[in-house]
Amino acid sequence: MRSEPPTVSQAASDEGLTVHDAIARIRAIILSGDELAPFDRSAFNLAVVVWKLTASIPANRRTALVDALSSREIKQLWLLASARATANRFDLSTAQAGWQSPRTDLPLQPGEEALYEGKAAVPLPSLVSKFQKSFFLDANNQLYGRVRLRPAVLGDRLYPLYFKAFPKSTIIPATQELADMSLEYLPGEKLHLDPQQLPSTPRWPVPSANVPWPFSQGLVDYLRPIGPGVYVGVGYKQDTGGADKQFLYFVMARRLD
Repeated sequence: MRSEPPTVSQAASDEGLTVHDAIARIRAIILSGDELAPFDRSAFNLAVVVWKLTASIPANRRTALVDALSSREIKQLWLLASARATANRFDLSTAQAGWQSPRTDLPLQPGEEALYEGKAAVPLPSLVSKFQKSFFLDANNQLYGRVRLRPAVLGDRLYPLYFKAFPKSTIIPATQELADMSLEYLPGEKLHLDPQQLPSTPRWPVPSANVPWPFSQGLVDYLRPIGPGVYVGVGYKQDTGGADKQFLYFVMARRLD
């Protein structure tokens, strides 16, 4: 039996919540958002509520939210996150205190890395259902990253999958929706990445000449933040006729050990 959704006042309150309670409340909001919405949407924005709840989870525990979300919830979360664009500016800035933009969650100096744990919205466990995305900044202040698939050894050998990261607002061509960051998957020669600038930590193979399937065909990920260090995203790539088609929804949270 489906549990009753929280009331507006319950959804907006994040004081004294345990990690388990905060995650449970986020999941309830994702699945019951339409029932929670008041008549005056400008006075109560669900994306702001989810942001506050996510921020209430200690930074080193936010990957637990990734583990908890189902494929259906990840897809719904993408839609819910769009409401952040229509939030009251004062409420949003108050909720986001200390967070300025996606750059806040990414390396700020060359040589730094930022590691994210992610989950794709797929019906069954597969090579791409659990992944890591690792970001780094090169000497020219260009953000790059790579996807690490599991099992790690197989993923490193078959999928040295790299992307350029653009942490700025963008429009998704296929839908004209707004996103806050994009990741463009490119073959080695188009990355313009000097292998000498790869991080010195282990597991950074040289980029492959071609983007491996199923991440080929001009794949671009588009991301929206739902809280500090936590993002929901969707990928698009081109079909054989050159039109954009949807790839995978996913969610990821920065890992802080």
